[in-house]
Amino acid sequence: MEPDDVARLVMDRVEDYCRNNYGDIFVCQLIHSPDQLDVFIDNYLTEEELRELVKEIDKSEKFLDEVEEAYEELWRI
Repeated sequence: MEPDDVARLVMDRVEDYCRNNYGDIFVCQLIHSPDQLDVFIDNYLTEEELRELVKEIDKSEKFLDEVEEAYEELWRI
């Protein structure tokens, strides 16, 4: 599991959530800003994905920072 993969997975799930629950996808995505990524990780990743993420974080303290950077790049697009 790479930081970019985690960020893309969360963003894909955010986009799915927005498409299925909001009339205005743009506003919904604004609500899902990078400063709340930890909440979205908890809400949008499966238990198995969360376990894998924790393993990666345990290997490298910078892993989550890299996920945050990758998510922010995707969010700004």
